[in-house]
Amino acid sequence: WKINPAAPLALEDSVQYTVKFIARDKAHNLSAETAARTFRFDQSTPTVQISSPIHNQSYSSLLTISGTAGDNFDLGAYNPIQTVEYAIIVDTGGWYSRVNNDFDESAASWTAAANGGNWASWSADGIPWVSGRTYTLIVRSQDKAGNVHGANQYQVTVNSATFTYDTAASSIAILNPADSL
Repeated sequence: WKINPAAPLALEDSVQYTVKFIARDKAHNLSAETAARTFRFDQSTPTVQISSPIHNQSYSSLLTISGTAGDNFDLGAYNPIQTVEYAIIVDTGGWYSRVNNDFDESAASWTAAANGGNWASWSADGIPWVSGRTYTLIVRSQDKAGNVHGANQYQVTVNSATFTYDTAASSIAILNPADSL
């Protein structure tokens, strides 16, 4: 079936609409009206934010990366977030691959994060950080309407964070005064 409105539909973002349908055949006979169907029109991108790691920080231990995701309207039990994905590049130029569990990809390899059941929070663990390296983490989210946040919209401290991983022990040496014993 198809719909031919007299004028283009001007639907507004985040507004709930109800529709009913009546069919008309070539002889102009009309069917009974269908039950009402309700939907919410969504053109807005969802939000996604990194909680850990924090931008420009150094870490000697980082077991989990994590953050939050949301959309522009609350649907109660129905969560509009479809997925959150992350990509990580190391300062040597390699992108992280969850399949290989290594930084050996030549382009961003997007990996789905884990969620707590409703995408209000997301996380990932088991990433093989290498001491002495600097990493950049970027995340993006997609809602069930297909809108993507983060597609070339990376904002430092929101959905992009650069950090250093360093497990080397600090050392100190006293150079002056010299040991006189």
